[in-house]
Amino acid sequence: ALGCNDYDLAGNGGDYLPNQDDDDQPSDDDTGHEETGDDDTEGTNVGDDDDFEPQGDDDDDDTSGDPVGRVVTVLLTLNDQYMDQNLSAQLLINSVAWVTPAGYGSPEVLVIRDDNHSGEHPEDSEHIRDTLVAAGYAADLIDEPGGGISQQDLAGYEVAILSNPGHSPDDLSTLQALYQFSVQGFGLIFQGDDMAAFDDGSFSMESLTRLAFIDNGTDYHGHHIDNDNGDLYEVSMPPVNHPVLDGIGGNTFVYGDDIDTTEPADIDEEVLGWATVYGTNGIPTKPVIAAYSQ
Repeated sequence: ALGCNDYDLAGNGGDYLPNQDDDDQPSDDDTGHEETGDDDTEGTNVGDDDDFEPQGDDDDDDTSGDPVGRVVTVLLTLNDQYMDQNLSAQLLINSVAWVTPAGYGSPEVLVIRDDNHSGEHPEDSEHIRDTLVAAGYAADLIDEPGGGISQQDLAGYEVAILSNPGHSPDDLSTLQALYQFSVQGFGLIFQGDDMAAFDDGSFSMESLTRLAFIDNGTDYHGHHIDNDNGDLYEVSMPPVNHPVLDGIGGNTFVYGDDIDTTEPADIDEEVLGWATVYGTNGIPTKPVIAAYSQ
């Protein structure tokens, strides 16, 4: 299996694509943010065999799995009414550029709309595809079949995006296919504000996202935030030297939907976005954007 360290940034895909070295990037500790919960998570993790056998929830499980391509997790609905759409588009485009393996300056991108969206913002997946096409990418959108996708569905693509704007993924076969895609060195993006948990809790998304799930974030430290009702989250992207934040680091914006409450797995990820409750002081921050490579 090819690991991420075999790859460099794409860097030649046009004005939208950053061409920036990612050496000497700051660690999470450099951001000054604090974590939100304990280290105990439930569910099974991706193991290191080709059959994707669950490992159980033993505290000593190695959640890193085989060497993988670069992975970005964005716990946001990207066309949320509060989000600046120029910033949203640049975050998406930077993420695709960073996860693209070397030698694919203009990758083929597949956006997979998870079938478990329950009618909540399904247009966000189309918005992602359209944003990438407008940026010059060859991008396709498919609806996930009821039983999930297979590895054959990913053939011919270098980047895959699993998009479920408002609910959790529910097909293990899709995660298996994406994991094997990543083991081959290709890029993955998990997008949606409930993407940190598997729908029935039987599988730990931490092994793919590097974010340890706590709860779905509709209530956070006494504040109710959901479906653009109630309070708001404030999301900040630190001014760190990472290509995913190229041109957008240092920005802060409000967000009106729930965001999964997680904490960093502290394996190999960098947290590139943090959320707290808008207009408050002293409430802990929690991860919103995470990226890792091996």
